[in-house]
Parts: sequence; structure tokens; C-alpha cells
Amino acid sequence: MDTVDLMEKYYGADVLKVAREVLEKIPRMDLLEKLPQITPTGEPNPVGGDGGQGQMEKVKKNIFKILKELKEKDFEEFKWHLENHRSPEDLGSIPRSDLENKNRENTVDLMEQCYGTNSVQVAVKVLIEMKNNNLAEKLSKMN
Repeated sequence: MDTVDLMEKYYGADVLKVAREVLEKIPRMDLLEKLPQITPTGEPNPVGGDGGQGQMEKVKKNIFKILKELKEKDFEEFKWHLENHRSPEDLGSIPRSDLENKNRENTVDLMEQCYGTNSVQVAVKVLIEMKNNNLAEKLSKMN
């Protein structure tokens, strides 16, 4: 019996809810976004649509547009803030070794893996910490 079978056996109809809670705690937002959404009645949404992929692509493109506006020195500072990011939501930080020698595209991909749809929230917070309120406001309005 594999893990999915065991989860289904023990949690029954709540298996998706439990899986979502576990993935949020880890945090593995990249995997969380792949799970079907649960309706207010507790039922999974029918299969179809893009599973949130369209929204995540928009988030990634918008963050990338903002990062392109940063000078190289400011981009390095942005990555430093990601390494040292602490939030009340306990979203964690991205290890320095993962960010070393990463360009803007790779950094956005790492943010997606670590923060999922919360990537915009993290990027805005980092930009504010950098005293770059104009870009923080611009990113907030894009999403």
C-alpha cells in the first residue's frame, strides 16, 4: 500500500483537505497548486481548467517585469532579502546556495517553488524593505 492509499484509507473524504494542510506547512506551494481546489461543500472541483497555472504564470511574469527594472546591485540586494526573509506567515526563506549565480528568471522560478502564489506578497515585502516603494506599489497593482 502506498502513501496515497494510506491517506485515503485513514482520511476518507477529507484526504484532499489534509494533503493541502500538510503541503502548506512544509511549505510546498508548487505542489499545493497542483491539487484540485475544494469547494465550500468540501467536494473537489471538477477536473478542468488550468488548475491555477494561468494565475501562477501571470504572477511569475509580473515579478519578472519588476526584477528587470532593478539594477544589478539592487537585484543582488533583492536576493539577499529572499535569503533572510522572515514572515508572520512562516513562508520561510530561500537558501543562499539556491540563489547563488541565479539570474532573474531563475530567481522567479525559485520564488514560485518556495512561495507559490504568495510570491507577489513576498516580493512586495522585500521591495518595501529595500525602500523601493514605487516598484512595490507597481507590482501590487499588477496582480
